[in-house]
Amino acid sequence: MKHLKTLYSILIIIITFSSCNPSNKSKEEKEDTQISATKEMHTALKSLDWQGKYRGIVPCADCEGIETTLTLKEQKTYSLSLKYLGKSDSIYTSEGSFIWHEDGLRISLQNEEYSATDYFVAENQVFQLDKKGAKIKGDLGEYYVLLKQ
Repeated sequence: MKHLKTLYSILIIIITFSSCNPSNKSKEEKEDTQISATKEMHTALKSLDWQGKYRGIVPCADCEGIETTLTLKEQKTYSLSLKYLGKSDSIYTSEGSFIWHEDGLRISLQNEEYSATDYFVAENQVFQLDKKGAKIKGDLGEYYVLLKQ
């Protein structure tokens, strides 16, 4: 009889704890869903007027700078022109489509001939990203920005 009372006590404890766990998980899942929904609502893709022409002069290893003009169009197409200052009067152009990353903050130019293909889209500006898709840091990092015209 003594063992039976102990067994019942253990069963009650197990049932109590097991009934609590699913509700805790569902609360956590609800919070994760709410956070995800909030992040989705506040993306550059959905919240900003990202279409337009962006210009700037980005650093260059063997010239005075690269005059860069990037035009983003609503149909997810782009045109890019690059002029290597102090080196040549030639303007290199590229056109194609771009894709938005899942985070809704970055784009990748498709069919791109040049090395800079990823950009972080912000309010009235885009930041050229490195080959790994991260913001460029260091002394020259602040110069890899194109401003909306």
